[in-house]
Amino acid sequence: MAKGKFKAQIWKGWIEKKRYERFEGSELVVGVDCAKKAFYAAVMAHSWLTFDLLYFEREEIVDFVQSLRALPFDRITLVFEPTGTYSDVLIHQARQVGIEVVRINGSRVNSAAEVFDGVPSLHDGKAAYLLARLHLSDVGSPWTPRSGEEREIRALVNTEQVLDSLVHRLYGPLEAYLARHWPELTGLLDLGSTTLLELLSTYGSPRAVADDGEGARRLMHRVGGSLLKPEKVEAVLRSAAGTAGLEVTEHEREMMRFLAGAALDLKRRGQPLKRLIEKTAQSDARIRPLCRFAGKRTALVIVAYLGALSEYESSAGLTKAFGLNLCERSTGQTRQDRQATPRGLHVSKRGATRPRAMLFFLAMRMLNERSASYCPVATAWYGERLRRNGGNKLKALVALMRKLTAALWHLARGASYDPSKLFDVERLVRLGHLSPAAVQARAAVG
Repeated sequence: MAKGKFKAQIWKGWIEKKRYERFEGSELVVGVDCAKKAFYAAVMAHSWLTFDLLYFEREEIVDFVQSLRALPFDRITLVFEPTGTYSDVLIHQARQVGIEVVRINGSRVNSAAEVFDGVPSLHDGKAAYLLARLHLSDVGSPWTPRSGEEREIRALVNTEQVLDSLVHRLYGPLEAYLARHWPELTGLLDLGSTTLLELLSTYGSPRAVADDGEGARRLMHRVGGSLLKPEKVEAVLRSAAGTAGLEVTEHEREMMRFLAGAALDLKRRGQPLKRLIEKTAQSDARIRPLCRFAGKRTALVIVAYLGALSEYESSAGLTKAFGLNLCERSTGQTRQDRQATPRGLHVSKRGATRPRAMLFFLAMRMLNERSASYCPVATAWYGERLRRNGGNKLKALVALMRKLTAALWHLARGASYDPSKLFDVERLVRLGHLSPAAVQARAAVG
């Protein structure tokens, strides 16, 4: 490709000078690379050999879309990457005037960077060109906007994520201060417990707690209630009086009070949100079938990111949406070599990471006897998988996650959780990994 091909021109001048007249045919394809302020649009017709690169800014979106629609073409298609929210206004305005919108995954654009011109560089103008050209190569799919209900659920999930992130960012420096000035406290009370946060936000130092022992005792009894044993309260008071930590300065004390108070305030603000999440999960027909098996919060996060699971054509499609479909990278190996050392086989990790993380924790809960999601059949299968792959726990957990995607797909379609449909129960019993009594005593989870 010749030098200067990706030099952009202002869109208004392009329209005023009727540069669009050099494009033949009834369809115009416009690939758009969106950023915070600057937008680059590559304009093509039925052939990629002729194209123009246009530049416009966020304040010009409405005028650009209306002028685009007024061009003498029967069909105009905008092509985007589904990244971030910078393109949302442009997509909305395009739909308002009847312009078609197509999406192409960003990984395909990155992979095509060197394909057409032999240059691996990728910038805004070239990305817009690649979007339009890939569309002309029948790559991409229609862009389906989220409904109001889907945006509401996603907002709930994002709000909770932001709150959790802020709280845990406060825990880091708070734990560091306690390690220096009151190292015994976190051995008696959990760092995120309301009792610990109330105690530190009120007093800020072990000396202040020891000086007002009776007041600190009443505070801990009031906050901890019946769940906090009197012996533990007395142990906290003794540790405050005899701590091995460094003496706290005035500013350090205020810092600990601030960190604990801010974390406590965020936790309190998160309580109504958690109740709203549970209520939403129970009332939404797409989420309710998954709640008993996966938990309300996990089910809500999965549906918020992946949509209604019942709309996927197969469980394999859902596995791919989770980013758990298997990909292979191997070359120059015989079949025997690949079977002996299948190192090239890995999960794709496509899409959002959060639903995949929630599925990981669900798999962990299924292996925990104290969890309501515990499944003895899944635990036996996991143990057999560990034996087969040489004790690689992560690999066995990922394999269990792939199994769970099939369970979620069937649950979303009204089925009940039945481990015998996911795992070869008879084989596990025959190999001694599962007792017949455990099979008979298992309780339905979903």
